[in-house]
Amino acid sequence: MKIITKIKEEYLGLGNHYPIKILRKVTGFSSSKNDIYVSKITGLVSVIFRRNSKEIANSWNKKFQKKKKKIFNTKLYTATVPFVKSRLMNVLYTATNYTNFKKKKIIDLGCGEGVLLIEVQKLNQAKKIFGVDPSYNNCQILKSKKISSFCGTAEDFAKIKKYHNYFDVCFITWTLCNSSNCYDIIKTANKILKQNGILVVAESSRILTPFKKSIYDYITKRKKIDLHPFHFSKNTLSNLLVINKFKIMFTNEYINNNEIIIIAKKINKIEINKIKIDSYKVVKKFFKNWILISKYYSKLKKI
Repeated sequence: MKIITKIKEEYLGLGNHYPIKILRKVTGFSSSKNDIYVSKITGLVSVIFRRNSKEIANSWNKKFQKKKKKIFNTKLYTATVPFVKSRLMNVLYTATNYTNFKKKKIIDLGCGEGVLLIEVQKLNQAKKIFGVDPSYNNCQILKSKKISSFCGTAEDFAKIKKYHNYFDVCFITWTLCNSSNCYDIIKTANKILKQNGILVVAESSRILTPFKKSIYDYITKRKKIDLHPFHFSKNTLSNLLVINKFKIMFTNEYINNNEIIIIAKKINKIEINKIKIDSYKVVKKFFKNWILISKYYSKLKKI
């Protein structure tokens, strides 16, 4: 089980990580504390010098602004714009093809404004719908839609024992990549799900896949590089679930899609044989090629 401990440490920013220095020309930073790293064992791409969960959550709260026009730009984030909402609908209907919600207790960790939960509510099948989000404004939106919620981080929610082994289905969509501690969020999912409960995880499909956008549109220059600390490949996202005692049941055609969707089931053991690694050397070369190919994206914009 020593390998499991080492893999866990990588998600916590510990162990051997190498800075991907070529990305400095993309981020605009030139110090090790602002580098994006790749881990030696599994090839996980992450920011290892990062703020704690509550600090990053507060930064995201500022992007959910109340009483402002709903637009999508760098200052204001909302999941109600069409392209963001459409990817959530893709996740929802992928999940309904795999498991039904009839008389089930459904939770969304990092639910934002509750866009996905509101759609779950419209299906009129679930026994209970619940959202967890650190934003007070978002929790007020949920309240107005008569959806129960907990205002705080997933780690804080995990401390409430009455919700342990309580839920049937847990959604985690575009939350892990924006969290300080993705390991503890999946650990929370394990605590709150019943045995054989279903976990639905979605992230953007970017690492070790065909280049779907310019790297300069993916990693933008910003003051806080740890606002988006994790950059998952299919393997590093799957491994995170496996070491937290989840069995992978379904993975979508992420190579050809902007999203990677993984559906897993809570079990009582770690399936070590299911762990797959990415070579850190291959990952570093991938980013080098991504930067090279990105010049063609800028040429296309001029046409």
